[in-house]
Amino acid sequence: MGRRFIASSPTAAEISAVTERPAQNPVRVYVGLGSRNTAQARARLALEELKRQHGFDRKILIGVFEQNVRLNNYFDGPFDQLPDNFIEGETLRQAIIDSDPAVKGKIDRLGYFQTDDSRYAISPYMQYRSENDLLQVHRCATDRRVPAAAYYRCFVMDEDGPRTVGRPLALQELRGKAR
Repeated sequence: MGRRFIASSPTAAEISAVTERPAQNPVRVYVGLGSRNTAQARARLALEELKRQHGFDRKILIGVFEQNVRLNNYFDGPFDQLPDNFIEGETLRQAIIDSDPAVKGKIDRLGYFQTDDSRYAISPYMQYRSENDLLQVHRCATDRRVPAAAYYRCFVMDEDGPRTVGRPLALQELRGKAR
């Protein structure tokens, strides 16, 4: 399972073929249940491996192209790569229902819909339709008026509208202070 997880990621060449830009190989880390005795020790091992592979030198994932999510391909973001073997009982289903009560009675304990093969999307990033949708994030992250302490709120969108038209929270906060 671990080898398949590591080997199944796209190569830098495959990513470049789709994005038409230079790319790096993805950083993927797998820590098996038998590698350490406790969850804390396994998490420490995963962290060490991420550091060894320079995984923290990468950029922040703020969005994925909406069509890739629909196609459920390699570039659709990591929402459907949950560590199912660590999820016990009803924890995940309850968390999904708490955030979206409309799915109560429609999903199993791992978030799969009972009517078809699809899974509830857990995507903490925006789904964009064009690169222009990402400009607001870039403008926020490079805006000198945004205090350093608020920088990461440039990557959090409001939840009042669809993800593709949201506004970074840091910019909303600036607007609120200007009033």
